[in-house]
Amino acid sequence: MLALVFFMMAAMPLERDPAFQAARASYEAFEFDDARRGFETLAGGATVNDADRARLLVWVGMCHAEEGALPQATRTFEQAAALDPDVAPLASMSPKARRMLDDARRLALPRPRPPPQPVVSPSPPVSDTDAQGQTPPSVEPREVFQPALLVGTAAIGVGVVTAALSAAVGLAADGAAQGARSEPNADEAASRFAGAQRLSVTANVGFALAAIAGAAGLVGVLMAAQGD
Repeated sequence: MLALVFFMMAAMPLERDPAFQAARASYEAFEFDDARRGFETLAGGATVNDADRARLLVWVGMCHAEEGALPQATRTFEQAAALDPDVAPLASMSPKARRMLDDARRLALPRPRPPPQPVVSPSPPVSDTDAQGQTPPSVEPREVFQPALLVGTAAIGVGVVTAALSAAVGLAADGAAQGARSEPNADEAASRFAGAQRLSVTANVGFALAAIAGAAGLVGVLMAAQGD
């Protein structure tokens, strides 16, 4: 069930986010200041993972580069590479901007990963009776921690339902964004884009809550299993 929760969280990629689509539309319309603010707002979101945040920072750096602010572009590319040394360049990047990003990626230090530690089970103490070859007294098995099992199962169920509802809201946000792009009236299109962005934020919050519930439920199930 937990795997289903995380699958639901990946249901809306960055490219389908209405706020991302609006920022990219501003970039393609050469409105680089508006585009940069949109990408920066998305990059500052609490639910954005490091890989997507790095991609958004590449877009921010490109906006700086298009405005002629090369030092700011260099710093932004370095921030992106620090989050994800393998962040990909944009297809529309100029050769100079691509070299700037490549330099930032080469300078990015890989994050050290601690070596896995072997798990050693402690040996039970040997009593005087054991040393004499006598059979030690039997130990009654612990009872299953039933409350943890019930709470964990319920939390996983809540997480799955929340993720499913969030996915539905995300699809509604995508539909609203598509309708906004096809709306000929500029004011109406802006209003629809704002509504689509609110739906997108709601869906992202729902996905985060679903992940928390699923993780808490898994902890409860593991506690119950260990109490066996």
